[in-house]
Amino acid sequence: MERASFNPSDPFDASADALRHGIADVALAVFATPAFQALPAERQISCVMAGLMTGTMGVMLSFVREDAHDDFVRAVAEYLPDAQQNAYDIMANSPSAGMQ
Repeated sequence: MERASFNPSDPFDASADALRHGIADVALAVFATPAFQALPAERQISCVMAGLMTGTMGVMLSFVREDAHDDFVRAVAEYLPDAQQNAYDIMANSPSAGMQ
């Protein structure tokens, strides 16, 4: 299925992009701290996953009735490949493409 192009005048796209930028800004601020930098690389990845996923899941679950949480978590898992592709697309089109 072909995805629609990003449309900054669409309230959905604009809001999703603002959230994406906010998450990236928070992550970059944490990455710059001595505590995070002192962690070994594998612990940094685990830390990022635990912090981002727990915070994200908490925010998203606050929008969903408790009796629907399990169904919602399954929907999130099903969305992960789309999120991965979105990230690849954004990285490929960024001014710093190819830098890691």
